[in-house]
Amino acid sequence: MAQLGLAAANGLVMVICCAVLLGLVFEIYQPPSQAMIADVVAPNEQVRAYGLLNVALAAAGMGAGLLAAFVGRWDLRWLFVIDALTCLLCALTVRLVLPADRRAAAVKTTDPEPVIAPWRDRVLLRMLAAGTLFAIIYLQIMITLPLALDRAGMSPSDAGLLFTTSALTIAAGQPLMRWRLLSTMSAPAAFVVGYGLLALGLAGYGFARGLPAYLAATVVWSVGDLLLVGRAYALVAGLAPPGGKGRYLAVYGTSWGIAGIAAPILGTQLLQHAGPVGLWTAMALACLLLAALQPAMVRAATRPGKAEFQPKGTDSKAAGTSVPERQ
Repeated sequence: MAQLGLAAANGLVMVICCAVLLGLVFEIYQPPSQAMIADVVAPNEQVRAYGLLNVALAAAGMGAGLLAAFVGRWDLRWLFVIDALTCLLCALTVRLVLPADRRAAAVKTTDPEPVIAPWRDRVLLRMLAAGTLFAIIYLQIMITLPLALDRAGMSPSDAGLLFTTSALTIAAGQPLMRWRLLSTMSAPAAFVVGYGLLALGLAGYGFARGLPAYLAATVVWSVGDLLLVGRAYALVAGLAPPGGKGRYLAVYGTSWGIAGIAAPILGTQLLQHAGPVGLWTAMALACLLLAALQPAMVRAATRPGKAEFQPKGTDSKAAGTSVPERQ
């Protein structure tokens, strides 16, 4: 409805109202879909499952870019109409194809008080802080890269080619995740290597001269993203007590909302005052900071029996909130 409202809008007020409605519902599918993967996929396969979800989104992004390029030359209103139709088709597919949710009745506990309190879990809050920094870095690629290309004397439209290169790298690299070296890599090592490659690729943007250098840098950071994608979601799902995956993933998902506000301001200011070199150097340093800090967070999240919060006056076993083994 929000998309159709944007297509039919004939004034700024209606556009703003429909845009706000679209913003409120745009990411509402994320926590349930991520929790569903955590519920139906074995813990040792969750990272790969989230990676496949990311490949599907990357492929959809390529298709959406081509569709936007074609329809945008005709009339942008029809782009919103097409988006509305694809949303309805997706809803119909979910209704008809996905199996019904037939969860067993929740185990009764002696504690009548709610036991799922994600905002009190200190490990989750540290993961949220790291996720927010990662989202700020990642959104610079989506938002600021075209501006940086223009400042570097290139066409902003070259960003579309770089985005497509990244999506192809991530999709083509999925079979490599089955290699023993990568499939058995520990989470701390994967975070260190992934953030290191991300830092190298973004630093490459700062010193790139010409499209081939930008393409090479894009492949490098995309390989890093391939190692990172899904690992944080698997860790957050493992942190959640029984029945709490959706809430935990929803809290973690707010990192992108926070970054959506901070990233454009930070990126444009860095670009204005420090130029492309300063922007991408700062993002590379932020990646190295995450590479240094994330392994400690992983160890805290995967410590057997480690509960960062408990309802007052109960122990975790009595309250039914013992933390399961985490990914």
